[in-house]
Amino acid sequence: MNYESDISSQPFATHRIQPLRESPRRDAGRIGRRLNLGPIAFLTAHEWDAKLPDSPDGKKKKIHALFTWSQNRQAIRISNQFVIDGKPRPYFDGLYVWDPQQNTIVFWYVDAEGGLTKGTVKIEGGKLVHEFEEIGADGKSSAYVAKVTPQGEASWDNEIFARRGNDLTPMVKVRYEIAASGR
Repeated sequence: MNYESDISSQPFATHRIQPLRESPRRDAGRIGRRLNLGPIAFLTAHEWDAKLPDSPDGKKKKIHALFTWSQNRQAIRISNQFVIDGKPRPYFDGLYVWDPQQNTIVFWYVDAEGGLTKGTVKIEGGKLVHEFEEIGADGKSSAYVAKVTPQGEASWDNEIFARRGNDLTPMVKVRYEIAASGR
């Protein structure tokens, strides 16, 4: 009997064995891609909130993040909102997938103003290192690095750096925690 590891809603090292529903030959690529998305699969376990500093006029701000598996289980969708005084507004939507040609996780985000962010994710020292380019709706681009660090099963940190050549300049660090309204 053939088995696959279902990591869609499990933390890094916890796996559940299920029988394959397709032929081993057809499943080989699908299983490889799912396992290769494993390092970011923990993000799909909950909805997440990151508290931000209050605005100058005292409004409460946060980012609400939702990561979900695509129906074919070959991609992870992301949808983020800014929430200001309890009122959500779009931030960005995107997709993480395994790129077999680059042999890495790649991602694309489109922000509410029409800007495009695209990049790769690699594991370095227990961190998910996102190297990416942000292209504004005006066509101007900037390079960034984000280091996502899981903090157990209930939170994760996201540190964002501006890249200028080989130099990284810290911009922001936020902690995402399970959202009170999460699933």
